[in-house]
Amino acid sequence: MPISDPAREPFATPQARSSAGLLGMWLFLVVIGMVFVATMLAYLVVRLGTGDESGWRPDGSPGLPRELILSTVLLAASSWTMQRSLAASRSNHDDRAVTSAWATFALGWAFVAVQGLSWSQMWRSLPLQDSLYAWTFYVLTALHALHVLGGLGAMYVVIMRVVRSHDHREAVLGLTKCTMYWHTLGVIWIALYATLWVGSFD
Repeated sequence: MPISDPAREPFATPQARSSAGLLGMWLFLVVIGMVFVATMLAYLVVRLGTGDESGWRPDGSPGLPRELILSTVLLAASSWTMQRSLAASRSNHDDRAVTSAWATFALGWAFVAVQGLSWSQMWRSLPLQDSLYAWTFYVLTALHALHVLGGLGAMYVVIMRVVRSHDHREAVLGLTKCTMYWHTLGVIWIALYATLWVGSFD
């Protein structure tokens, strides 16, 4: 029987691969968090650096679209269903896990659709090129939406693997990573929404 050398094969066991995968996910989330923190701080610096005389928000321009409230509710609901999916998988109920994951997938797409509606409403009265206020709104919300779309793509892959695979450990690991990513996007959205809300005042 061959003896594995941990120094040469550090990820030879399922436990080691799982731990390495989770560590990699944490590092990935830290990087994403730093990107959004940097963008929000830059937004606030620019906002505070502009006075009312510089025309930050043009006269008669709308505040934040009300649709953002609905999108926030949808994202919060999707975090709940994602957590239910993980809990079901950890309890060896993969069928329930898949059902809750599909619910999260649908809610994620609903979030993106509502975001598109909010952009449409905003664009009618304040196109991107009209002011720095408009430009930062579109860029920051689009940056978050792109990360949501990336998460939806990864979630679809994980769901299909859970459906087709008989490796329960891999199913739990995949759903754990998805849940970590999805909750991170939820927290980032709340912080981003609050930042945009503060910046919308004259």
